Amino acid sequence: MSILGNENVPLSLSEFQIFDRMLERNITSDELQEYIDYVLVIFNQWNGKGKLFISEKRASVVMLRDNEWICKTGMRYTDCGENYMAILEVLKRWEK
Repeated sequence: MSILGNENVPLSLSEFQIFDRMLERNITSDELQEYIDYVLVIFNQWNGKGKLFISEKRASVVMLRDNEWICKTGMRYTDCGENYMAILEVLKRWEK
């Protein structure tokens, strides 16, 4: 896990699943990149093959495939429930 780190991960949107999510949630490709560019916390998943980027009011999951980061899903805090902002407040207190 990284707190307030920027990993400079450019995204590919070659997966159909992400397009469905973007349409459902009215999220643009620029917004997905902002989710990563303005990250507060990064959780590594699946032995480094995936990352969960959490920024203020949004989150994104990306997967490494063929040396390319592919966005799997993106969501706003309103999609995550009321605890999202409370978790962010706790993380901000642990900021180094």
